Amino acid sequence: MKIPFRLWSILSLVLIGEPTNSQAIRFSARQMPVDSNGYGHGASFGAYTRNGRPSLFIIAYGTANYLYENTGGLFRDIAAAAGVQFGSDHDRGMASADFDNDGDLDIYLSAGYTGNVLWRNNGDDTFTDITSESGTYLGGQGQGVAWGDCNRDGRLDLFVCRTDGGNRLFIQSRDSRFYENSDAISEQSESLQPVLFDVNDDGHLDILVTRRTGFGNLLYLNRGDLAGQAGSFNERAQQWRIDDAGANSQGAAVGDYDRDGDLDVFICDFSDHNLFFRNMGGYFEEVGEAAGVRSGNDRNRGAVFGDFNDDGWPDLYVTRTGENKMFQNNGDLAGQAGTFTQVSAASGANDGNDGYSPSIADYDDDGDLDIFFTNTGQNSVLLTNSGPFNNWIEFRLRGSASNRNGVGAKLTAWLNGRPQAQAIIAGQGYLGTGSDLTAHFGLGRSRYLDSLVVQWPSGMREKYYRLAANQKMTLHEGQAPPRDQTAPVISNLVIAAITATSAQIEWKTDEPSDARIEYGADSTALSAFVVESNFATTHAVSLINLKSSTRYYFHIIAKDEAGNTRFGLKQSFT
Repeated sequence: MKIPFRLWSILSLVLIGEPTNSQAIRFSARQMPVDSNGYGHGASFGAYTRNGRPSLFIIAYGTANYLYENTGGLFRDIAAAAGVQFGSDHDRGMASADFDNDGDLDIYLSAGYTGNVLWRNNGDDTFTDITSESGTYLGGQGQGVAWGDCNRDGRLDLFVCRTDGGNRLFIQSRDSRFYENSDAISEQSESLQPVLFDVNDDGHLDILVTRRTGFGNLLYLNRGDLAGQAGSFNERAQQWRIDDAGANSQGAAVGDYDRDGDLDVFICDFSDHNLFFRNMGGYFEEVGEAAGVRSGNDRNRGAVFGDFNDDGWPDLYVTRTGENKMFQNNGDLAGQAGTFTQVSAASGANDGNDGYSPSIADYDDDGDLDIFFTNTGQNSVLLTNSGPFNNWIEFRLRGSASNRNGVGAKLTAWLNGRPQAQAIIAGQGYLGTGSDLTAHFGLGRSRYLDSLVVQWPSGMREKYYRLAANQKMTLHEGQAPPRDQTAPVISNLVIAAITATSAQIEWKTDEPSDARIEYGADSTALSAFVVESNFATTHAVSLINLKSSTRYYFHIIAKDEAGNTRFGLKQSFT
């Protein structure tokens, strides 16, 4: 039975075990009806309605679009009442974010020749078309869309790809209007999917753009100069070895698959094998074949990273024509690169139609990641995860100096001395947002996360300690709790049950702590020790195999969950 976790809760503290990555991935499929006259194109989970649950916006391409409200695991189409049907002949891509920082999710749709649309969420389950007044109108054949704060002013900017015209970067001003920053980027065409993330960890959002065969991908590195309050970029795809002009690049996914703390990139190729770029710090290394994620010969569309079995290692899902692919991360780091096992059929995620735009979220609120994807010409599919199989933790951000969704933030989770990074990205996968703008970390058997570092888009850096597993948390910028700096107090010490060869030491602490008792017959060299590893306030430790009629000396070392340590006074018994 799947147990719902419905509350975004506060911090709590518990003990960990060791992570595991042995659990298989399992999904059950459910069709989501889309008008047979339309092709499912861009789509995404998002909290579009007042109930706050991950709902679904779906572009139908050639007929009316859909907005499926999540009513608690069930869905109903409210697109007409919400005002977002907008049937067009060539609707393609979309991305959602709270661009006006008013607490609800807005939608930008990259349409066909009828022109793009920006819908502002009114907060009452309806939307208003503000395209003209916002300055975001763009004609031509639109493709992928992405949001991000390119100049660190707390307002989301917008990047739009096109195939028959130049790409556009719209910078948002203080009055929620946008203007084109044509000087910041080269207005290249034949582009499909933009992804805004910090590729070089300098605190500024960069822009990756996938492009069709013969044109080469683009990578705009943010100079961080805020020139004219708009920012400027240098195109560096070739230097970073990610241009690959021979690829027919489609969707892209960003994730820290090797858990080294930086962000790697997977790019789908519609005409050949997929490309997998490991971030080496200053350049990318293509490791697709070595990692085992090449995925068929062609007709690959979109991809998303997600820890679908919560083992602590991000897995990879690829939508494509013929059979979608699920790659389970082995967590082996063989050759320092890491490998995946293809488990498409065994996982139940191997839909055999024309897979298109993927998105992930915990739509049924049970603690694991589910997958939605559109099919072109067939019904869309909702894959419900059969887990959770391990422990997990999920974060939603609330910015203050940063944009409200925390889009562009980087979260680095530390567990047993190893990092795993995720970014809040509004535009990836293929022609969609890619997720519901939350960060979900699998923890394996570990019952808490050692620490979490949040690098906010504003530049603020905050750290959280000892976060309990199996909870959903909302983190507010500037409100990270201060770290506990007080060591536990040892009291009520009793030396009990003394025999010729053993003794039991009992004591209490004023907060949960573990303990180490160091002891020995020489008061200057307490060479033996016993460790009590469960965090508790009442403690009892037995010392055994003692020598008869011998005075023993000992002291207690108590450590709380924040690492504060108390050294007790030296005691003795005979």
